[in-house]
Amino acid sequence: MLIEVKCDKFSTANVPDGKIVFHKGLNTVLGTESGSNSIGKSTFLMILDFVFGGIDYIDKCKDVHSNVGEHTICFAFEFNGEKYYFSRSNIEYQKVWECDSFYNQIPGRELSLNDYLNKLKELYSLDCHGLSFRGAVGRFIRVYHRDNMKEDRPLDATPSAHRAETIMDFVKLCNLYSAIEAEERMAKEADEKEKAFKGAYKYSYISYVSSKREYEENEKRIAELVEQRDALLENSNQGININTALQQQLVKLEAHLADLNRQCIRIESQIRRLKSDRTKGRGKFTNDFSPLLQFFPDANVSALEAVENFHHQISAILDQELKEAEKKLNDELTTVKSEMKHLEESIEEISSTKNLTKAVAIQYSKLETERSRREEANKNYLLGKKLSDETKEYKKTLDEQIQIQVNHMEQKINSEMGRLNDFIYHGKKNPPVLRIKDASHYEFYTYNDTGTGTQYKGMIIFDLSMLNITKLPILVHDSVLLKNIEDYALEKLLELYMQTQKQVFIAIDKAGSYTEHAKEIMENSKILQLGAGVHALFGKNWNEIKEGE
Repeated sequence: MLIEVKCDKFSTANVPDGKIVFHKGLNTVLGTESGSNSIGKSTFLMILDFVFGGIDYIDKCKDVHSNVGEHTICFAFEFNGEKYYFSRSNIEYQKVWECDSFYNQIPGRELSLNDYLNKLKELYSLDCHGLSFRGAVGRFIRVYHRDNMKEDRPLDATPSAHRAETIMDFVKLCNLYSAIEAEERMAKEADEKEKAFKGAYKYSYISYVSSKREYEENEKRIAELVEQRDALLENSNQGININTALQQQLVKLEAHLADLNRQCIRIESQIRRLKSDRTKGRGKFTNDFSPLLQFFPDANVSALEAVENFHHQISAILDQELKEAEKKLNDELTTVKSEMKHLEESIEEISSTKNLTKAVAIQYSKLETERSRREEANKNYLLGKKLSDETKEYKKTLDEQIQIQVNHMEQKINSEMGRLNDFIYHGKKNPPVLRIKDASHYEFYTYNDTGTGTQYKGMIIFDLSMLNITKLPILVHDSVLLKNIEDYALEKLLELYMQTQKQVFIAIDKAGSYTEHAKEIMENSKILQLGAGVHALFGKNWNEIKEGE
């Protein structure tokens, strides 16, 4: 477990030796009775994330680095009676140094961040197959700056987290991955093959048609080309007047060119209509309803704003659909114009060639080239359809296997959340519920209760359940999660935090406003007390305007 964090830039008024010591169970960072902001509670939790291999302290606490400057965070762990000392600076943050007990860097013992994380995974015995240390702990370090506190998305490490990866990490943390590893590998390989194939035709590396209609048109055209080629050879072999044969060929080519020209005109007309529709669709929306209120002071502005917002959303969706349709038509137009160019070149060559034998050879080559190109495009269309079908089938199999594997774990987590919820409310309130629907979708909710406090309480209960029934080693909860929870429930949550033999780190304000028992727990678990000015984490508040500025 983590036993200490040290930094010579920490406030000496608060931490005289710059060292903060931790213990098993609950470790509490206390703020002020007035709830002062910007004193370092969340920053300290971000430093803990930094200690556990994160980089958000660098990316999302830029005010700290600009005001404190270069500094090194030193920290130590203890496992089975043996201590391990490390340091990591905010400058060379991609490196972690192994140190002696005085935090002197040991020569030659520099670790890459990845090697350090692998070492932590080994030290914590986090042997979840296929899961990295950060993949396990990162989403459960819930600090204001980290954007992973959306109450109905407790599995998401970030707001933009890919749903399939999120659920797969959950499966790995629950030690269920080995049972579905083969299915995931096959699904991933099929998906990569399909993407590679789509990339090839997107950048015109291969001939391709994108619809069944184009495929059928190609089949029809291939039959015509074969007929023309065979007729050309037969006429030539039988000594039929070549001029007549070529003239017939020219008539067919010109007829086909005329068809393509009509097609081109039709597509260009459709594109013009789409552009017109897009322009008409970009209506102006009202943002200010104050003129309306002058005449109708009782108008429901909130309802009007909601309707306005709905119109914005619909407009954006329609505009995107029209853009996609326009792009598809432009691609089709490019293909048609390319074919027209080839036909025009063929007509020009046949018309201008004096050597009739050469003319036959040229025309034969043209027919064969077009036939071959269209056959390749149709062959690739069938291959693309096959790859797409395989991807869907493998994904379906993976979804089914995930459902089978997580069903028991889902029940176990929901049962544990029910137990913890009953500990708080004595069976009088609904517990949070997790539902994993497939490999890419899940739900998290409390039946008949969408209140803010209930939602955050649900997330905390979920995290505690995961801490209790998996190999997850730590939890970090910021005051934002706790401050909206009713006093009685918070007291019971603090008791639950205290019961764990693992480590929980929390930050909280206004300890004096809670129950006596809650205050006692906070005081007994306190590892750091922060305040304004010299009692802030780094000994100063830089959010205040200095005199004379």
